Amino acid sequence: MRIPRPLFFLRIAALGGLLASAMLVAERITPARRFCPLEEACEKARSSALGSIAGVPTSVIGLVGFAALLTASLLPSRRARTITRRVAVAGGVAGLVLLAYQAFALGSFCPLCLVADLSALAAGACAFAWSWRRVRRPERLAPRLMWIASGAVIVLIPLLWPTPKGGPSWVRIGGTGASPPFGVDGAFPRDPGSEPAPDEVRLVEYLNPFCEHCRATKERLDRAIASLTEPERARIRSQRVYVWTSRDVPFWAKGCACAKPQQKEPAFFFELMRAPRETNAEIQAAAMRAGLDMEMWTRCVFEPETLVPLEGMHRRVLEAKIPGLPVIDIGTRRLMGEQREPELWEALREALAR
Repeated sequence: MRIPRPLFFLRIAALGGLLASAMLVAERITPARRFCPLEEACEKARSSALGSIAGVPTSVIGLVGFAALLTASLLPSRRARTITRRVAVAGGVAGLVLLAYQAFALGSFCPLCLVADLSALAAGACAFAWSWRRVRRPERLAPRLMWIASGAVIVLIPLLWPTPKGGPSWVRIGGTGASPPFGVDGAFPRDPGSEPAPDEVRLVEYLNPFCEHCRATKERLDRAIASLTEPERARIRSQRVYVWTSRDVPFWAKGCACAKPQQKEPAFFFELMRAPRETNAEIQAAAMRAGLDMEMWTRCVFEPETLVPLEGMHRRVLEAKIPGLPVIDIGTRRLMGEQREPELWEALREALAR
């Protein structure tokens, strides 16, 4: 039986939204897949206020919504047709809101989000174009199974897409590994005895706690370091460099600087990496979870003197022309981009063996 043309295009729109949503979910699970062609725009959308709702990523909500829309459109009952129309209209309104948010609040468009939002708008338009009151005979089972199989394949392909297994991207940097590639040490006052000994390995991490690739690589690096013996871990001298793309110093970076005097910067940075969004409320909650003295910390983040070392750090990062995040210097190796645990462990072993 031939199905109405608006219903056919509604299902095509649902499949398009399923594909875009599945790619966003797959990239969130394993950022190394990198489906998004404009990583900065996609990262900006993921970490925004509408990047998740009640702790659930918007991409997951979109995946469930498009799957529900496709499933409802395949059911033969009149009640199912009513549900299909309501879901399609709700999706169209959500797509319009998210498009407006990207245009006016973010000032950029995530390509995959754009496909999902436009698919939702198209489905909503098809819902109005379809003559819902006309009684139609149920479709045969075989065509409906084909639509279901198409949706399942479209969802599974991005989720099962293999993670790139090529060798790590890294370049040699000058020196013996006893000093970082450029003068980031001046960003904060040196602690007594902070100069690495000849047998120690300098580890410099260039990170943003709200970068998904940084989060994934940092977790793997911590696991790789934990797998070393206690004497080997004692030989590693770590330093963290904060990286951001905005013109002004972000609130989280000021928070990190103010956590250092309380000896709580590692704990605070760890809590930042667990925060769902880059908002002042989430950053303050991370400070509380890290056990900071909130009165001292709050006073510090609003002091003008706090900006001076951070601005110096940012200038040095810009001068170094860091191509993207994350970047990790281990001894004389510079590992650029998201790294797998074996590459990080190999770089640690090589640096310790020197």
